[in-house]
Amino acid sequence: MKKKIAILSILFIILVIAIAPAKLAQNFIPSNNQLSLGSIKGTIWSGHIETALVKGWRFEDLTYQTNILPLLTGNAGGEVKINKGDLTGSFEFSIADKENLSLTDAELIIVASQLEEIIPFPGIQLDGELSTNDVDLTIEYKKLISLTGTTKWKDALVSVRNKRWELGEFVIDWTTDEAEKIILGKIRKTNNLLKVEGVISLSASGILEFKGSIANTIDKSIYTAFQLFADGKVNQGRLPIKFKKKIQ
Repeated sequence: MKKKIAILSILFIILVIAIAPAKLAQNFIPSNNQLSLGSIKGTIWSGHIETALVKGWRFEDLTYQTNILPLLTGNAGGEVKINKGDLTGSFEFSIADKENLSLTDAELIIVASQLEEIIPFPGIQLDGELSTNDVDLTIEYKKLISLTGTTKWKDALVSVRNKRWELGEFVIDWTTDEAEKIILGKIRKTNNLLKVEGVISLSASGILEFKGSIANTIDKSIYTAFQLFADGKVNQGRLPIKFKKKIQ
């Protein structure tokens, strides 16, 4: 009898969650949180969000599908599709709390200008489209600890003091060395103005570092800017460069 009661109780909870109005979720968002949701329609199980603002990023026309089982354990999980905004695309997610989450199968397109804050060049402006392919990532205690997949910067453009450079295309393949607790991004050889080669690394302490080289035959003005990060002398027509920045 007790077993039947337990099963019926679980089924009842699932039913309540499945039919509960999505607007109820807004009551659980702290007023001082950097998250703001616009009009919500549907249920907690499945619905539509007109707009969402998250730490300065704007998303519009979102649809979501929630997984029931994570909700029963106090977590959240499901699938999201974003049709408009600073970031568009789809991904699956799992959230333990505001400091711990993971995304899987992320197929996203991002406006390049959103990343200007994390690059180590003052006064620089970015343009173009960044996209991801089969990206999985894990954040623990607000720090990115795992990243796999591919990112692409298409029609890359950089502007500094009203001077513009059309850089072409960049592709980075990401892997995670769990033993060393470091994320590595290898830059593919593509048709880009810098003819850049090298590896990006992100340590567990939040230090973003690039080690690589660029061709010394590129546009002289942009070459001069990169000389500030020279890591040695020109060798076989290439300038070794290196820079670091704490981003987490």
